[in-house]
Amino acid sequence: MLYITLRTRPNIAFSVIKLARFATNPSNYHMTLIKRVLRYLKATKNYGIIYTNNSTNFISGYCDADYAGDNSSAKSTLGYIFILTGGPIS
Repeated sequence: MLYITLRTRPNIAFSVIKLARFATNPSNYHMTLIKRVLRYLKATKNYGIIYTNNSTNFISGYCDADYAGDNSSAKSTLGYIFILTGGPIS
């Protein structure tokens, strides 16, 4: 599952890394969670990002920031996305 996470499915990284902590001695609970991740992979195997081949091959980017939005810790939040030919690349 680590290989799948690194190569093709980064959306399961959090779950796989949490489960990898118990790889040497997994309990029945951990095995149930592993099966849940595998069922998720099976159910979403046809999902993907579609990149179109058109004449407007340019990169566009968007960002948003919230400076000190968390009142209790005064931490800021930043998010960004870069899109190439209709699909996200970063």
